[in-house]
Amino acid sequence: MNGEIIKRVIFLVSLLGITFVQAAGTSTDVSSTLCGVVGIIKGIAAVLAVAMFVIGGILYAIGNILTGQMKQSAHGWAQGLIIGGVVAIILIGIAQPLVNLVASAAGVSSVSC
Repeated sequence: MNGEIIKRVIFLVSLLGITFVQAAGTSTDVSSTLCGVVGIIKGIAAVLAVAMFVIGGILYAIGNILTGQMKQSAHGWAQGLIIGGVVAIILIGIAQPLVNLVASAAGVSSVSC
């Protein structure tokens, strides 16, 4: 299962790389592409963060009425979902500085979206 996740991440990074290469004609194209990527990341991460918090909270509450091993499993899943929501919020926070880092490495001045 971990191999499949790694393959998917590599595939998505490759697609982003192809997008950057195609848009590398002028700095304006790169800037607009980077702004689009930041917008997509922020939108997806925000929706996922809220969904993960809600589902994690519901799962944790349901786990409280279960017994034994099922309670531990439910609480473990809930904890994983809530941690995933926190990671999504962190991604939202670092998306713009990360894009500026990539843009400066590519020779483009800082990108403001």
